[in-house]
Amino acid sequence: MNASQSSPAAARLILVADKAADLMTKSPVMIRADSAIRTAAAVLIAEEISGAPVVDAANRVIGVISHTDIVRYDSEGPPPSSHDTGYYHDLQLRCPPALRDMIYGSRADSVRVADVMSPVIIKVSTQDSAIAVVAEFLALKIHRLFVVDESEKLVGVISALDVMRHLKRQSTD
Repeated sequence: MNASQSSPAAARLILVADKAADLMTKSPVMIRADSAIRTAAAVLIAEEISGAPVVDAANRVIGVISHTDIVRYDSEGPPPSSHDTGYYHDLQLRCPPALRDMIYGSRADSVRVADVMSPVIIKVSTQDSAIAVVAEFLALKIHRLFVVDESEKLVGVISALDVMRHLKRQSTD
């Protein structure tokens, strides 16, 4: 049965989570601020994620790097150098061209993550309610929230997909 065949009166979706800690992905992928943008793009592609927290040498979150940041940077700079397109055979459907160019183009060596990342960090506590987390996503129109513990240490990330994974069907019959 697909989404258009289901009857809204027959079932409802409920969020099965109480706290932010219930929704988060633990031990998230992190990217160092001093890494080359080539490295960040390769990590995002390999992990099949759209963004990741950027950390400093002490592993404190200082920003976020996303596909959008890389594409925005690429669109503002000079055209990337040519490359062997045969190498991208397996990536064609999974990887936007701007990310491929950033990974394999010569400009990617001199650009650092800190130069491209967004410095805006939206954090929630592990104890924040799941409903408050959803409200943050909706109010701020964002794709991910960083979860920190009492000492402000990053302990997880909540993506919109993480929230959707916690939606369960509840019959109203």
